[in-house]
Amino acid sequence: MPDVGANAVAPEPEPKRESVWTSIEERMNGVLNKDVPEEKRFYLFASFAEKHGSWEAVYHRPGELDTKDKIWRFIFLDLTDDRGTWVVEVWILAEKDPEKRNQAEYYRRSVHESKAPDQAKFFDEHQDISREFEKTITVALKEAADLVLKLGPGDLTTKYSRLLSERPLHQSAG
Repeated sequence: MPDVGANAVAPEPEPKRESVWTSIEERMNGVLNKDVPEEKRFYLFASFAEKHGSWEAVYHRPGELDTKDKIWRFIFLDLTDDRGTWVVEVWILAEKDPEKRNQAEYYRRSVHESKAPDQAKFFDEHQDISREFEKTITVALKEAADLVLKLGPGDLTTKYSRLLSERPLHQSAG
């Protein structure tokens, strides 16, 4: 019978394992930063968080780094567990960040969607991602970066609703 009295010693806590989400973020930071010229680098804007049933991480290239057009560029990586299959979605967003928010123009679209049926089991068994899953995400993020970097002011054809005119200006963390 375990000692539950005043002299009981608490069990040693198990060592913390790095979360799968942090591991994915670090790998994707490498994809979007390592061996990438400075003018094409993206930085983590928001770590993985659960949003509407998906886990989403956001990478960005701040407008102040775009010396010509001052366009903010974003890449969204969404991972959704759909009945034992992971769905991978990658979206891009480019927008100008003017002083008057009701004049902001943007471009947003999906650039990748696929299913990774074996990944859910791999997550559970190994607390990691498979090489195939990593390759899928890597290819999708590189494609997204190439596409969003090619967008110019003429491509930003959608305006935000006037209801969002009070939306705060973007700020880089740091």
